[in-house]
Amino acid sequence: MYKNLVEELLDIFVVVHLLQTLCVQAMLRKADTDKSSDISFAEFVEYMREHERKLRLAFSDLDCNKDGKTASLSLFYNC
Repeated sequence: MYKNLVEELLDIFVVVHLLQTLCVQAMLRKADTDKSSDISFAEFVEYMREHERKLRLAFSDLDCNKDGKTASLSLFYNC
């Protein structure tokens, strides 16, 4: 019984690790704008700024009354 559980947990950890690796690789490809196979500080900053802008837009959509806060119900009901 425990052996099957351990095997299942190991399988889950392998999948999670693979997904994390793929996400990091995708981020590195997007951030490496000059295709030099590494990321400069300037590329990193630009990548983070773009994602911050997207996060602000997403939050703004959830902030129904534009008070800088979002209610938990706004996450389920689009205002």
